[in-house]
Amino acid sequence: MFAGFAHPQTKTNLEIVYSLLDQSADKIDSVLNKRDNAFSFKFSSPPEYQFLRAKILDSFIKHSYNIKQESGSANLEYNIANISTSYGESFKDGFFGDYYVERFIVVQGSAIISNSEKKFSSIDFNETYRDSVRIEEITALENESLPFTKSQIPPPPVFSNLLEPIIVVGTLIVTVILLFTIRSK
Repeated sequence: MFAGFAHPQTKTNLEIVYSLLDQSADKIDSVLNKRDNAFSFKFSSPPEYQFLRAKILDSFIKHSYNIKQESGSANLEYNIANISTSYGESFKDGFFGDYYVERFIVVQGSAIISNSEKKFSSIDFNETYRDSVRIEEITALENESLPFTKSQIPPPPVFSNLLEPIIVVGTLIVTVILLFTIRSK
């Protein structure tokens, strides 16, 4: 048996956006009328989010909905207003540990549901994800071609960068001094 730590692979920022979109579909699913499992779907969002249309459709298909191209008895207009990624202040995991930052990913949008009786429902969603990631992993978690998966990386604290080498050098000096004073007696 291996004795060690198993570290799971950290999800990329885009994978987290996908899971937040699934959460928004779950929220909308709780409002949709299950007897009208067929509806027409309209996606209206800024151009940089247009490729997410397929993922949102897939989320509704997983909920056993039948998506139609033409207007039907039920209509769903899905809108993504904003997707953002940001990082909090950096911190250390232990005294000689790795640097970590808190990662925040937010998906904001709305959905308008209408049915054949001309009843409208509006749902606003603000899905948020928060965790801690190692600073060294951040470039691998971001997608260069998608600006909403990137953000400024905070610099590591200056004090802890200076404190560790001072402690190591001080410990070495004290060890050498004690070695020669004890051996000389």
